[in-house]
Amino acid sequence: MESLQKFTRAVTGANWGLSGKALDPRSKRVQIWNRALLLARGVALVMDPLFVYALSIGRGGGSPCLYMDGGLALVVTVAR
Repeated sequence: MESLQKFTRAVTGANWGLSGKALDPRSKRVQIWNRALLLARGVALVMDPLFVYALSIGRGGGSPCLYMDGGLALVVTVAR
């Protein structure tokens, strides 16, 4: 029982979490990562509607046909 108390004191005093040492949310490194992830989410949100334009109707004369523009779909997928 005493060894468990020593372990608990050692762990809680060092700010350890389940996956290692806890990060300070006010640190510069964490703030940079937060901004980078926010920017990546914003870019993904802007790129998603472009997938709608990858589907096109009609390719030349004749009856309308639904097809996927592979080039645009590839560009949007890589950019996202």
